[in-house]
Amino acid sequence: TLISVSGEDLQTTVNVINEDLIEVTDWFKANKMELNVSKTKCMLIGSKQFSNMSNINIFIENNKVEIVEEFKYLGVIIDNHLKFKKNIDYIVKKVSAKISYFGRISNKLNFEARILVYHTIIEPYFNYCSSIIFLSNEGDLKKLQKQQNRALRIILQCSKLTKIEYMHNKLGFLNIWQNTVYNVLVLIYYKCINNMMPGYMSKYLIYNKEQHDYETRQREHFRLPKCTKSSTQNSLYYKGLKLFNQLPYELKYSVNLHAFKEGCKNHVKLQF
Repeated sequence: TLISVSGEDLQTTVNVINEDLIEVTDWFKANKMELNVSKTKCMLIGSKQFSNMSNINIFIENNKVEIVEEFKYLGVIIDNHLKFKKNIDYIVKKVSAKISYFGRISNKLNFEARILVYHTIIEPYFNYCSSIIFLSNEGDLKKLQKQQNRALRIILQCSKLTKIEYMHNKLGFLNIWQNTVYNVLVLIYYKCINNMMPGYMSKYLIYNKEQHDYETRQREHFRLPKCTKSSTQNSLYYKGLKLFNQLPYELKYSVNLHAFKEGCKNHVKLQF
């Protein structure tokens, strides 16, 4: 269970969390249950100005809750500055171990079985929460791409000298960046069409045509939020909508999700 509180004043936010924890503790007692304080952690997510957490005191009854700088939650390592570098390193480590095992058994598998193994035990690591990969820097992307290249060589049983472009074309696979962009565009298309965006995001989801009646080429584009900071422009919401606006008109208005996926995959192969 996760309790999240947001606010601009640190002390006020801490007070709210402590009040919530009193209610949680009372609920546990009323239901003859006990909260394990040693397994309960707290994280302050914010800018570097909040790096000093020595004055933060969060309690469950008389027990102080441990403050951590990173925590694994639902398979994702979240850090207190949302850089996700540790999460990328975690993915690389897990994938590398899978690929090493894959290489040891590959000679006993035919071509179709090797592709099945890739899609089953390796590719899911590149797809799960890929919006995090979307915000990664070039160095982290190269780490992931290196692992995918290893897997493709095993599938095709080719040497390290084989060109990467040849392997992707031969198998019809997207590279790491193409696959990440594809997943983000599918997420935006699906969420937008079905009005499933979170409230704090959907209220800013406005078409240009809703703002004016002019017949412009960008009439069907989403209106991008005004962002002056580079960190904000690097957000999933801003970068994702910007990429979505650049899609061909007929692709953005596909008849269904399946048609969008097919067209989007071809578009990403050509553009990225």
